[in-house]
Amino acid sequence: MPCRPLLIALLCGLSPLFIGPAAAADTLPSIVRNPIALSFDGGMGAPTGYFGMTAGYTLPNRLWAIEAGGGIGSTGMQMALQAKYYLPLSDSAIQYWTLQAGPSLGLIGKPIGFAVPHKDGIAVTDSDLFYVLWLHAGVGYELRGQWGGLLRFSLGAMVNVANNQAPLCRDVDTVTMGAPGAGSCTSLHIPLGPEVARKLVLPWLSFAYGYAF
Repeated sequence: MPCRPLLIALLCGLSPLFIGPAAAADTLPSIVRNPIALSFDGGMGAPTGYFGMTAGYTLPNRLWAIEAGGGIGSTGMQMALQAKYYLPLSDSAIQYWTLQAGPSLGLIGKPIGFAVPHKDGIAVTDSDLFYVLWLHAGVGYELRGQWGGLLRFSLGAMVNVANNQAPLCRDVDTVTMGAPGAGSCTSLHIPLGPEVARKLVLPWLSFAYGYAF
């Protein structure tokens, strides 16, 4: 068809935007060429919350990386640390399966600017901090171009290790807003931290885009 040469030319012209110049001859893994990665994250139940940022570093000439990040989630300010292992997809130098695991922490409290939901009868002072500590693990996919651009998708599960948020809204966080005794433990749409903190295991999903150098 007459349009086929034009389509091929267009794809060839756009390909450097994704794989970088001279990528066909470059077999050095992009995670080695560009070991420092910065990304904006979004997710549901993710280690960095609903939205956040992550910084990562790939160990020299290795497929291992260390990542640290933070964000905002149901359990407050989120902080996460994880080790990540990269499995090249076939012989690709820019596409990888990933395996990741590590701890994550959620904090709420007035000292860090978060209101603490709690039912009537529970005393919360201006200096109190309430936490949820998780251990998370997951699998994912990462596309990291030789020029530095990256896209990530991952999913997994997290286990509740310890927390002091769960008692804050026990038995009242699912009642009608304004019900007697509920205090500030009602939410129209987003689960409250104390409700999430009573779960032993939770699934999570995250996606990210960013730049590596």
